[in-house]
Amino acid sequence: MACHSPTFPASQKRAFGVSRIRLAGGTPNSARRCENAISGGVVKVNKLITVLVGFFVLMTTGAALAQQAPKTPNILKGSPMGAVKFDHTSHLKVAPKCETCHHASKPEKPLKSPQEACTDCHTHPATPPVTTSVQGAFHNPTATAGLCIDCHKRENGAGKAAPTKCTECHQKANG
Repeated sequence: MACHSPTFPASQKRAFGVSRIRLAGGTPNSARRCENAISGGVVKVNKLITVLVGFFVLMTTGAALAQQAPKTPNILKGSPMGAVKFDHTSHLKVAPKCETCHHASKPEKPLKSPQEACTDCHTHPATPPVTTSVQGAFHNPTATAGLCIDCHKRENGAGKAAPTKCTECHQKANG
């Protein structure tokens, strides 16, 4: 049905601004062009929505697949007290989301790959533009506060066993 035809409901004429076209001298050919433009626009919008939804699914699925915890423990070296053996698998039971511990990259130091070691940005001493040293990324110099120690204290407060003494994490035998 053409939007300019007399059988087109008045409410839809107003919705498409048809009454003004009709008054301005619309013709049967202009009615077909109008109908085609409206239906063609709907098809284009539907295709655009499909493409956008597909892109969103691809991006979120790709990001989820790209960010998987390492299967083997990471050995965090460089501390004079000894290296720390960090097992992602055991930590995922307490903190199931990567974002619990890992922050998003900063504009001043963007990631080079989907997953990078903390020491790729956090160095000793901190190298600009990064202002947090490798030690500061985990805990303060006295190990009384910071990402790791705060979480370990919370877990102990909840009745779980998490190491809070320096030598429980830092061990020369770890490398």
